[in-house]
Amino acid sequence: MSVTLRHSGLTETLTRFEFADLIAQTGRYFDLSKTAITLISHYIKQRTSDDDYIEGRICAVWPRVNATAIKTRLSVRSINNAERELAERGFIIRTTGRNGFRDGERSNDGSKQVVWACGVNLQPAIDRAAEILEKAEEVQLEELAVKATRSEIRYTNKLIRQLENPNLLQKALEILPNGRSARVNKLERLNDILESLKQILTLVDSDVGTAKSSDASAEDDAPIYESIKSNNSSRHKPKQIEITSRLVLKISADEFRQQVVDVGDYSWRGIANIASYFARGFGISARRWTDICSELGERRAAVCIIIIHRNSKLSENHHYFARSPAACFNGMVKAIKSGKTDLNGLIGSALERAIHEQS
Repeated sequence: MSVTLRHSGLTETLTRFEFADLIAQTGRYFDLSKTAITLISHYIKQRTSDDDYIEGRICAVWPRVNATAIKTRLSVRSINNAERELAERGFIIRTTGRNGFRDGERSNDGSKQVVWACGVNLQPAIDRAAEILEKAEEVQLEELAVKATRSEIRYTNKLIRQLENPNLLQKALEILPNGRSARVNKLERLNDILESLKQILTLVDSDVGTAKSSDASAEDDAPIYESIKSNNSSRHKPKQIEITSRLVLKISADEFRQQVVDVGDYSWRGIANIASYFARGFGISARRWTDICSELGERRAAVCIIIIHRNSKLSENHHYFARSPAACFNGMVKAIKSGKTDLNGLIGSALERAIHEQS
């Protein structure tokens, strides 16, 4: 049976190679096996051309199964099973003839368009490009959130061990055996573990700034939510990551944290006030500070100062050493405003370094 299904095309910014990589990245979320992902990636990358993905054209392949087996190092049986799976999951349409006959024809007018094909038609996958792209963005954001949460879990575990309290340590081990979260992949489960570990810290009078000021309002202590932007698409709402005042105090340098302890206000309000003093010490004018607070928000500006202050305490040959804090601040603000970086990534990196420094 010959099929001439025409597709809606890929966006101009998405190449067929990127499209294949997106399917490979998200395949397991669409219940595709590794063999099926390998096969469709081979068809897209090796058996089609860029022009096949222009809107209104036919995108199909018709190599014999034996030839595909040689190219992919898969068995004929595995290929047939994978094609059946791809068809059932809505990624291809198989149009093979009797006894598995496959053939096709491209035009001879110079455009090399597929005129007809009896084999594997990729129209269903191409028409799902927006859905696949959205899923890839969700996967990327979840991976970032998982990485940041694991970092905070390790740091919180470190704080608990430093208390040298056998009872509290036992509670932590009951929450997370062996103290390792590497085998936990679900973000929801990781957040539950983190919150349980934080509850242990509330049982002691910690000196790392985890207590709350008695006069801090709910608004002062509420978290900020950082949206991680994707460069691939602006059509979908970005996922939001929770950044708490407790978290930013964990990445602050001792000098900054001690200022918070001395003042006794552990809320965002108190952190931002102290950050403004450190900004002046960096040579950032009051007017410049006010402008940045208006553009980013006072809390996000404070986080930038905390990270830069910490980096200014590193050795001069360290990769993250802030030689000129004011210049670093301007560069960080510019990167955040342009979407080239986000606070979640910066905080995650700072947590990793904090854990390494205390190991």
